Amino acid sequence: MVSRNTTWTVALAAKAVGDFTIPSFKIGATQTDPITIKVLKTATNGAAVDTKPNIALSATLDKESAYIGETLRYTVRLRIGEQMSDASLQGPSGDGLNVKQVGDDRQFESVINGRRYLIITRDYQITPSKAGKILLRGATFNGTLVKGNRGFGSTLRIPFEEQTDDQTLMVKGKPADYKGLWLQPKIYNWIKNGNRQPQA
Repeated sequence: MVSRNTTWTVALAAKAVGDFTIPSFKIGATQTDPITIKVLKTATNGAAVDTKPNIALSATLDKESAYIGETLRYTVRLRIGEQMSDASLQGPSGDGLNVKQVGDDRQFESVINGRRYLIITRDYQITPSKAGKILLRGATFNGTLVKGNRGFGSTLRIPFEEQTDDQTLMVKGKPADYKGLWLQPKIYNWIKNGNRQPQA
């Protein structure tokens, strides 16, 4: 007789101290029992233990105002000081925005306060295709933290996700004082500074 078992391992992280119940769930004709757990405050010699992952995600935008067709540069910087799997970095997005990665990632390792970090920098080019206020949704990094569970001699896999702040772009349309074919904002600024306007 052949038997087969399937095991699901789910990592849980409590957000508060207290008693909690993990509800039962049903698979086919089998149903589990609910599980009650007690979450205690963690401390070592009276000092709270910092369980925040050693991961930092930030982004900079070279300008928040532009004309239609003008390009903006969005730079993402990621610092990873944890063992991870299935890691993925998604760029920013927004309605009416053409976003594409520029060049390859720049990577190097650095030791900060005794911990080794992988530093990744990535550039994106953003080109608006319509005028008005446009919400630029931030870049997102997600993956799975891989941590050794000393108490049980096994490995914990904890989902992780972080996003940079959203920003509002002010996109201007073709200026009313511009005559002829609207090409590139750089040409308009060049004319605005006293140079001769190209013929349509």
